[in-house]
Amino acid sequence: MLNPVFRTIFSALAMLACLLCTGCASSRSDARFEGDGGSFAAAFEASRETLRDFGFVMERVDASAGVITTQARTSSGLATPWDRDQSTLSQEADDLLNHHRRRVCITFSPPTESGQKPETADISHIERWVAVVEVAIDQVQYPGLRVPARAGTLWSVTTDPARSDVNLNYQYDTPQVRDVEFERRIAEAIERRRAELNASL
Repeated sequence: MLNPVFRTIFSALAMLACLLCTGCASSRSDARFEGDGGSFAAAFEASRETLRDFGFVMERVDASAGVITTQARTSSGLATPWDRDQSTLSQEADDLLNHHRRRVCITFSPPTESGQKPETADISHIERWVAVVEVAIDQVQYPGLRVPARAGTLWSVTTDPARSDVNLNYQYDTPQVRDVEFERRIAEAIERRRAELNASL
C-alpha cells in the first residue's frame, strides 16, 4: 500500500498530466513540411525558434547543409509536468519510471525520389525543399551501479575494464525508439511559426 501522502501526490500529478495532454496529439499524418527556395530562410529560422520554444538547446545549426540538431534533454514525465515532450499519459509514466532523453534532428533536402541530397549542394539555394523532423528517445544506462537493499543512499559503482576501454564508464545513452507523435507536434508548431512570420512581413 502506498503512503496516503504519496498516493495523493501521485493522483494529483496524474490528473495534471491528463489535463496537459488533452489536445496534445497532432492531427498531422507525418512530420514533414515543404516549400520553395524563397521560403527556406524563414522555414529554417522558424524551425530553430520552435525547438527553442520547446526548451531544446541547439547542437548544430547549419543552413547550408540544411541540418538542425539539438542536445539530448531529460524529462521525468509526471514529475516534470511543465515540459511538453510527452504526447500521452503512457509516455508521462514511462519517462517517470525510466531515465529518458530526447534529441531532435531536422533535415532539409531536395524532394528527390531517393531521398538523398547531393553532397555538394547548398540547400539554402535550391528551388524546392522538403524538411523532415526526427525525435529519438534514448535510455540512460548505468552499468555497474550497485544499490544496497538496506540503504539506498550507500550506492556504489563497479568498473568493467572492457567497458572502460570503449569509454562506457558510469553512464551512457542507448537509442530506444523514435517519438513519432512528438515529431508531428514539432512539425505542426513549425508550420504555425512559419505562418506567423509570413503574416508579419
